[in-house]
Amino acid sequence: GGIAGASCAAKLITRGAAVDIYDKNAIASGGSGNLRGLFNPRFTAQQGFDSDFYGPAFALAHRQFSMMQDVAYQKCGSLHLILDDDKRRRFMGMADTWGWHDDHLRFLNADETSAVAGIPLTHDAIFLPDAGMVCPAQVTKSLAVSAQYYPHDVINLDTDGASWRVTGDGFTREYDAVIIAAGKDVPRFAQTEFLPVQAVRGQISYIDTPPSLESLRTNLCYGGYCTAPFDRQMVVGSTFQHWLDGDTLRDDDHHEVIAKLSTVTGIVLDTVKIRGGRASFRCAARDRVPVIGEMPNARGLYISAAHGSHGLLSAQIAAQILVAQIYSNTPILPRSVTNRLSPARFLK
Repeated sequence: GGIAGASCAAKLITRGAAVDIYDKNAIASGGSGNLRGLFNPRFTAQQGFDSDFYGPAFALAHRQFSMMQDVAYQKCGSLHLILDDDKRRRFMGMADTWGWHDDHLRFLNADETSAVAGIPLTHDAIFLPDAGMVCPAQVTKSLAVSAQYYPHDVINLDTDGASWRVTGDGFTREYDAVIIAAGKDVPRFAQTEFLPVQAVRGQISYIDTPPSLESLRTNLCYGGYCTAPFDRQMVVGSTFQHWLDGDTLRDDDHHEVIAKLSTVTGIVLDTVKIRGGRASFRCAARDRVPVIGEMPNARGLYISAAHGSHGLLSAQIAAQILVAQIYSNTPILPRSVTNRLSPARFLK
């Protein structure tokens, strides 16, 4: 019932499939339920898997979000501040090697960064004018709207070779294909327990826009992030806590993300009003690459998981990859990319 499963459901329904979604909580109840989320690619200094995967994923997500209704789509751009030598190497390498036109990615010195942002900043930056934000909860609900939703827990998956049986408390149903899009719960099934995935807690804060940030025109990314103002508020995030497993909001985490924003902007935010926030879990694989494809030795069983911090992007293209595999269509990405994404990589 999150962004990964809902994206698959929407793509399959356009192909004429009947789709059921199982989530014991609710649609968009986990990490996909945030008030705002940014869509940015993952940056690397060289061309390779990341450019071949996240480049098309970024283009696809931007196009899809811009055509959706009532998802709070805002093409405000994102400034990625250069805070250290490592970021400078990666960001400048990306600008030099990914081959994006200046209209879509450009380096800015500190003065230019300030002019684009609308507030004074002291760091150079990479600017992505096509980036922006959406409401992940609304995107997820919109993508899932035509699927049949069951608020049930799935306990077991098994197959007779011709179809897959989905079993829960008091029910068993059969399907031609099953996609596991269960986030941190992926290893609970016998077919997926070998996958090295980890849940990482992240807390975001909803704050009233302070007067000093009212003129901010873009998202800011700096190891944390803040959105451009909307409805007189902002979203600031996110913590990265693999050692915590609770979703109760923590005051210390609110203070941490606001302090980081204060440090990179040079703006004192001690009196900012916190409206609330959310704590949820992102799921990542050991190698920090999403897990997308047909499960090895389990024909008809697929997975879309471990999207990490870039799930708004990678979930969209993952759905297209899986639909192409399910219907035996021509792959939409090079074989080198789909092999890198495949769950079979962990059996080598």
